[in-house]
Amino acid sequence: MLSRFLSLELGQVHYLSNDRSDLPALLLLHGNASSAASFDDLANALDGRFHLIALDFPGHGRSDRLSMPADAYAYSMEGLRDLLVKAIACLGLSDYSIAANSLGANIAAQALPSLHGLRALILMASIHSSGKDDFFSNVKPDAPSKTSLKPVFDEADIDVLTRAFIHPSRAGKPYARMARDLRESDGNFREQIVRFMALQHWPDEIALLARSTVPLLYIGGRDDAFIQHAFYRKLAQQVPQLDGRLLLLDNVSHVPHLEDASACARSIVEFAESLRSEAS
Repeated sequence: MLSRFLSLELGQVHYLSNDRSDLPALLLLHGNASSAASFDDLANALDGRFHLIALDFPGHGRSDRLSMPADAYAYSMEGLRDLLVKAIACLGLSDYSIAANSLGANIAAQALPSLHGLRALILMASIHSSGKDDFFSNVKPDAPSKTSLKPVFDEADIDVLTRAFIHPSRAGKPYARMARDLRESDGNFREQIVRFMALQHWPDEIALLARSTVPLLYIGGRDDAFIQHAFYRKLAQQVPQLDGRLLLLDNVSHVPHLEDASACARSIVEFAESLRSEAS
């Protein structure tokens, strides 16, 4: 994947691309304290099938760290939705799919009414809810959720979080990538996203997903350290488009594309092929 930058009003936004514009476009969105580089193995598995673009949200990866308090809004959910729409326009995407993990999937779901040209949405290890209280009711009581939103991580925090994000059986390269992303992410991002949660309206993602005509696929981890297992059954009931398209991978926690890239790639390819078959 080649390194590229978008010059937006708020600064430089980094992305990785295989530059295969002759293929169907698939935009990859990471979660909190992660990065576009977390998609490297998935990109290798999907190369030759998609025009891959992995975006670094501001404050993550190689995108700019923003000035506080002047640019604080850009670190809010509303600001990130605005950024996603602007990035898609700047990338010239008019016919594309999105695969998004955790926070990235929340941003994509909330932005659905503005994502013109979106052909499919793949949600990975994300909680979708009718509001803030509903969201947190689906989080496991013993999950290190508060730690994941601390402005400053010490090495003990990074170890705790990496062990939660990554299944123990995936220790090694996925652990190292996750730990590096945690160290390098901007603590101001987490501080501001928490602050704005109390100030901004929380969109009903369940209603947005259920009303959408965009085909959906959900890929989660059977051993997710953050998500209560009952959530998956509830989501399938609330969003009919996920009937038969909600997959839980074994020995996977909260970052499926980093923990089991090959299984994610197979699921994405099968989903894309099924959509092509339905359209023909």
